[in-house]
Amino acid sequence: MDNNTSRKVGDSIDDMTAGHHAGAATVLLVNEVNEHLREHEHTDVCIGKLDDLISVLENGFEASDECYTEGEARKEREVVME
Repeated sequence: MDNNTSRKVGDSIDDMTAGHHAGAATVLLVNEVNEHLREHEHTDVCIGKLDDLISVLENGFEASDECYTEGEARKEREVVME
């Protein structure tokens, strides 16, 4: 697995932790149940809908200190991945 380009997308702490331990960048699909995971140390980027993942993948994580929710970018944390 190429950890420089690996991404783990999920909606649970187990997903975020698995991605983190694998060395992948993690993308949280936020919902009303898991919203508290936005601030978790294993969450790199969060999105509100799967359509937002396209932008994250196309633009990479470089300078991506944002949380994408409802199509709007929200400042969350700095993640530098290429």
